[in-house]
Amino acid sequence: MPFCSATICGVNEYVASGECNACLVGTTRPAGDDSTGADTTCDLCDENYYVSNNICVKCTNGTTNQAGNDRTDCDTTCDKCDANYRVTNNECTACDVG
Repeated sequence: MPFCSATICGVNEYVASGECNACLVGTTRPAGDDSTGADTTCDLCDENYYVSNNICVKCTNGTTNQAGNDRTDCDTTCDKCDANYRVTNNECTACDVG
């Protein structure tokens, strides 16, 4: 009788047919899925991605979004930065005084 050992999937990996696979760009999944268990999915959008028609889409320049939008739920949007803030590397950072 063959011995099957479990493989634990890493961060941003999901289980499909007993194998760990990379999540699509813009989606996330925490580490810890057991490859011998049920299939899993990457349904949460990464930071600076939003949901459009059940797909995680990258925010446009000048906008940001926190990670965690569920692509199986309603569409979401990216937000502009508050007054006196600017976008640097897709993060809102305070403007220099002066």
